[in-house]
Amino acid sequence: RLSEHEINTLAAQNRALNDELKSTADALFATRREKTDFSTSAKKEIYQRKEEVQQCLSVLDLVERQNQGLESAIHRLMEQNKLGERQVMEKDNINNKNLIEQANFISMLHMELQATREDLYILKAR
Repeated sequence: RLSEHEINTLAAQNRALNDELKSTADALFATRREKTDFSTSAKKEIYQRKEEVQQCLSVLDLVERQNQGLESAIHRLMEQNKLGERQVMEKDNINNKNLIEQANFISMLHMELQATREDLYILKAR
């Protein structure tokens, strides 16, 4: 049989172990709550980031489609510009040809006028 001192010692040890167990259990529960709070917070953050990524992907898709439309419009305008340049060059060539013809015609008229003047001077001199 145990003496009263041994019983008191065992009781004190049991109380100390019980307090230590309670303290450890409280710490574990607190850690579990922190883990749960962190996990919930992380899941919310991940969901929000996924939503942001989806929004960015949607915007990116829209911008890519707009870019394709703009590239198509640029290509179309460049073709129209080339056609316009060719038409302007053709008109310039025609206008230059006409100017040369007119200059030649005026030169010929000028020579005929000179010849006529000379003939008039000769007739006046007689």
